[in-house]
This record gives sequence, structure tokens and C-alpha cells, in this order.
Amino acid sequence: MNERIKELAEQAGYTPLPGFDFANDIQELFIKKFAELIVRECIDIVKPTQHHEAWAQSYLGGVDGLELLDSRVEKIKQHFGVDEPEDSTCPDCGADGGTQCGSINCRY
Repeated sequence: MNERIKELAEQAGYTPLPGFDFANDIQELFIKKFAELIVRECIDIVKPTQHHEAWAQSYLGGVDGLELLDSRVEKIKQHFGVDEPEDSTCPDCGADGGTQCGSINCRY
């Protein structure tokens, strides 16, 4: 588990149970997955979409703003030890990461 996630879990009250290694392993897997899902959800909210890239001059200070936002998203991933998901399908519309459905809710 990423050290920062472990620190946050401990701040939230998590303490391993002495003598229950198997139970502790399961709890740590849950904590890791739970934290990863929260981090991904936050990243999905702030990461630029293809729509933003296509209209870069209208968003966040143009291309420089998008590059800054991209770099912050990468920093968040690194900080929490979150890798790119294997599935790049938009959960809202089902569009592949390389296309855009046109919906305002589309994350691609």
C-alpha cells in the first residue's frame, strides 16, 4: 500500500489487529482499493477532456492551462501511487478514450 494512503488510513483510525495477518491483508486491500477509487474519481473530475483540448483557448488560460492541469493530475497519481486504468472507456457514455460522444457528461 502506498505510504500516504497508509498514513491517511491510520489517521482515520485503522490499526492492524495483532495475530490476524490474513484479516489485516484483506483490510489493507480494501483500504488501498477504496483510496484508489476516490483518487480516480477526483482525477476524472479535474482532468481535461478532448473537448477542453479542442477548445483550449477558451479554457483555463489556453494550452498552458491544460498542460498545467495535466501535470497536476500526474502529480496526484504519483503521490497516491495510482496507475492508469487498463480500461479507458468512459463510464458515462461507453465511448473509448480515443473518441468523444459529444455528451456534456462524457469524460473523453
